[in-house]
Amino acid sequence: RFAAAGYANDLRLGAHEAPPSIISICLGAPLLSVLDALENGGALPAEGSLLPRSFSDDTDRNRTSPFAFNGNRFEFRMLPSSVSISMTNVVLGTILAEMADEIATALEAAPDREETLRDILSNLLREHKRIIFNGNNYSDEWRAEAAGRGLPCRPTTLDALPAINAPESVKLFDRYGVLTRDELDARFEIKLEQYVHAMYLEASVMLEMVDREILPACLRYQGELAALAEPVRRVIGRESVQERLARELGGLIDDAKTAFEQVSSIMTQGKHLLPDRPSRALLFRDSLLPAMEALRAACDALERRMPRGSWPFPTYNELLFNI
Repeated sequence: RFAAAGYANDLRLGAHEAPPSIISICLGAPLLSVLDALENGGALPAEGSLLPRSFSDDTDRNRTSPFAFNGNRFEFRMLPSSVSISMTNVVLGTILAEMADEIATALEAAPDREETLRDILSNLLREHKRIIFNGNNYSDEWRAEAAGRGLPCRPTTLDALPAINAPESVKLFDRYGVLTRDELDARFEIKLEQYVHAMYLEASVMLEMVDREILPACLRYQGELAALAEPVRRVIGRESVQERLARELGGLIDDAKTAFEQVSSIMTQGKHLLPDRPSRALLFRDSLLPAMEALRAACDALERRMPRGSWPFPTYNELLFNI
């Protein structure tokens, strides 16, 4: 989970056709049946016959799994395009090396290697079978079941970061000469720095878009409605549609301005926390992100009330269907 961590990926995982932040493995029914037999003490398959000749891959259809077997390979699907695959390969390679080392050490000392291998595989399956899940990873039921299985759910980068320099991680990477404690600490700091900067830059751009484009455009349109409201009221002798629309638009503008000020205030608080990067990151995750979501919702509401020619950016409809 650390290897796939990043602010943008926090928003992606568990939504928009991306797997959730809970690590699980999808094996598919054919391969799972073989493992079930091994777990229950069945004989090892003959060499070259681990999978039946008629095996037809049915696992790639489960696009909800973060780690799925696809006939002749595993796919790790948690990485976004913005994150390098290098750290993921380092992590997976080191984990694989540790397990191969443990199995090889046990087999080298075994008088009966086939019996020992069967025992090793059975024990490994019983110990780690909780991570195998072939169902819908998007469902609320899976989140509850995963918690019951003891699988960690780390939805944000800040939840995932401590794993990289935890004592067991340091021991693992040092044992195989992959990364030292200092190198792991450096990666922790870099990920934290990237997280803070990404959120700060995105919030800064958001504030500029709202302050220099969206609010002025909405105020201009409100002014146009207000200019039309009075003569229409004189003609019809009651509140006009233009007057009502101007009033409703004013309420939405007030909501957007309030949300804008909240985002700006939290960013100012973040500046005062420098150079305490962990505290700043927590402030951004727990306060800035919800404030940005509130500002986004307020601006979306304004977009739905603005005429196409008055909105300063491409609308959702144009982005989805016209570009």
